[in-house]
Amino acid sequence: MKKHTSTKKDIAQQFMRGRSCGQCVFGEYAGELGFDRDETDRIAACFAGGMLMGQTCGAVTGGLMTIGLAFEDVDEAHDMAQEFTGKFAERHGSCLCEKLLGCNLSIPEEKERAVAEGRLAELCPGLVVSAMELLDEILKDVDGV
Repeated sequence: MKKHTSTKKDIAQQFMRGRSCGQCVFGEYAGELGFDRDETDRIAACFAGGMLMGQTCGAVTGGLMTIGLAFEDVDEAHDMAQEFTGKFAERHGSCLCEKLLGCNLSIPEEKERAVAEGRLAELCPGLVVSAMELLDEILKDVDGV
């Protein structure tokens, strides 16, 4: 599978156009997974902000969706998912949106504060690129997807 090409600046621009972290990650690999960007955007629509609850980061869930489609064997997919989430948590200290951002985006006041303080604009594009880097490593030998 080919490596991602989006930069932190590209991701920030996608955010400005209304795409979420999960949509950015999953959509990066859409074509090779047999989907178009509109389809992956719809599939990943409800995974932003930690599944709209401050839980698992959307960049992580986008990665997990990508892994799920890339590996036909469920056991292999689970192994790769464990590797991906482990490396992401090791790199960033957590896979939870609320811990990564220091606020829960499902609480309107906290989301407003995160936006006002620039947390989303500063942290999230880097988390998305990081997830893609980890996916590139995990998916480098996957063929025929």
